[in-house]
Amino acid sequence: MRILSFLIIFLNLSASYAFERMVTHGYPACIACHVSPNGGGLLTDYGRSLSKELLSTWGVSDVFARPAFSVKNTERVKIGGDVRGIQTYFKNSNVDQGRLFPMQQNVELGLNVGNAMLVGTLGTQEGPDTAPRRGQFLSERHYILWSPTPTSRVRVGK
Repeated sequence: MRILSFLIIFLNLSASYAFERMVTHGYPACIACHVSPNGGGLLTDYGRSLSKELLSTWGVSDVFARPAFSVKNTERVKIGGDVRGIQTYFKNSNVDQGRLFPMQQNVELGLNVGNAMLVGTLGTQEGPDTAPRRGQFLSERHYILWSPTPTSRVRVGK
């Protein structure tokens, strides 16, 4: 029974990272928007347009739908990335301090080669000044997604 429980949890682990917000918009499957069927990371052109329409606060012009505000995706090359920061604030009778620092900075690139998509991220480890390895090179994802048939996919990598 323990082995069966472990296998169920292990094999279903990718679902634990899913977010429900797109289900409320009628998109229960990650592959509708993401290159990877597990979701997360690089968006398809359709996912990019949905992000602009449903999730973005400001979607005034087409410039917000393009990564780096200038590069346009093609059928062969997809580009994306993330820049995120965090604001902390702590106040009590002895301390009143707030800090803003980057949490994530990366660029993600996908290259379509036949029935395969090669995807990788390039970025740096971020966090507060005291974070270990801050500023060092980091690749959050790098994988090959092979589609032998239109309804099946095999993903190898991180």
